[in-house]
Amino acid sequence: MPLKNYNNNDKQITNTTYSSIAFSNPGSKIMQSRFSISYFNKLMKISIALRNNADSNDVYATYDTDNQVSVYVSFTKAEMLRRMIIKFLEDDSIHNVCIELKNGLLKVSDGSEYGINNNCISISYADEAGNVNEVIYECKSDYHTAAFNYSDGQFSTEVFKDIELESFIMTLEQYFYASSYAVAATVMEASMYKRQAQYDLIKSIGEKVGVQTGSSKPFNNKTFLSGNSSRNTSNGGMNGIPTEYETTSFDSIASNM
Repeated sequence: MPLKNYNNNDKQITNTTYSSIAFSNPGSKIMQSRFSISYFNKLMKISIALRNNADSNDVYATYDTDNQVSVYVSFTKAEMLRRMIIKFLEDDSIHNVCIELKNGLLKVSDGSEYGINNNCISISYADEAGNVNEVIYECKSDYHTAAFNYSDGQFSTEVFKDIELESFIMTLEQYFYASSYAVAATVMEASMYKRQAQYDLIKSIGEKVGVQTGSSKPFNNKTFLSGNSSRNTSNGGMNGIPTEYETTSFDSIASNM
């Protein structure tokens, strides 16, 4: 069974975001499975789910996501793994690279240890009895193809053998950069102008029903070069104290309507 780690504090805010980066290999000779990436709060979640027992009526392969094995990767571990995978791809003498995580060992290999020639991503974990188990995703090597020099039905084919592993490398890098929250900060800044209109609407509704929405507050404008000065600014967030620092919320307005 996969290890699961949940916080018992029901009041803690949690968020799960699913990535479109996911691969499945229902024809693998070592382990038919699906590899996927998602994000749980500030951590990258890597999961491998085994294929459900195939039925003759199945049109598509399905996977046991309820019992998938998952590990959680911090931004530092992600960058370490990314650099190691690149080194692994450049050096034929390296057969696998791995990082140790709280819930298990995340490994990328050339498949030689499993008797194949395809790259693999695996998670090793200990079950409740202390037994070490491993789930493996075998990257597809001849599935992703493109054509060139097409003419009258004739063309040549390019096979992208490592594109699944390269996609994983790209995602590790993007997660590492995104963890700085620099982009998130600029998005919040840009959306502030849109939120201002929403705030003005809520504020006007609140005033109609007699809800206190804040008043003009002194704003101390202190600079090193021009000295200290104090001025009063009207409330409204965009032209004074940001609306995020005010106590008014839609819930408080709605409760008084």
